[in-house]
Amino acid sequence: MDRPKRRLLAAVATVGTAGVAGCGSDSDRVDDDFPPEVARIIVRNRDDDSHTVTVQLHAGTGADDVRGREPLVDRTVTLDPTTEADDGDQSRTSEWLVDFDGRGDEFVLSYWLDGGQRRRYPTGRISGCTELTAEVGSDGEVAISKGGTVDCYGGD
Repeated sequence: MDRPKRRLLAAVATVGTAGVAGCGSDSDRVDDDFPPEVARIIVRNRDDDSHTVTVQLHAGTGADDVRGREPLVDRTVTLDPTTEADDGDQSRTSEWLVDFDGRGDEFVLSYWLDGGQRRRYPTGRISGCTELTAEVGSDGEVAISKGGTVDCYGGD
């Protein structure tokens, strides 16, 4: 089995283990029950129009590293437009695509908006509990951000 498939299987097993750790127990949760390596990809839409976003994630540091290689993540989602409530609050639509094993590796996040030109975002080194977000802005352009907002200890 090649390395990307092994890495993806390890990520799925890690997330599955984290999901059931401590179930059926009255004891307090222990930090070690949840691996700090989990990273997450989220896609959001702040635009007034629906958009289809395709996201791929490869291990590597640049375009040459990912060319011709199987992606760790390959997902396409269609996001509804942002809605506005009666009180003026806007509600952006979002989808949590995947959790993956982000153990200190570097990745390249490739994305396409509405079938357009592919763009790439090198993530740099990923540390535990990192969230990669692809957000379609009100101008219809995609911005990528990387932050430490994933609660690796059981919550969203």
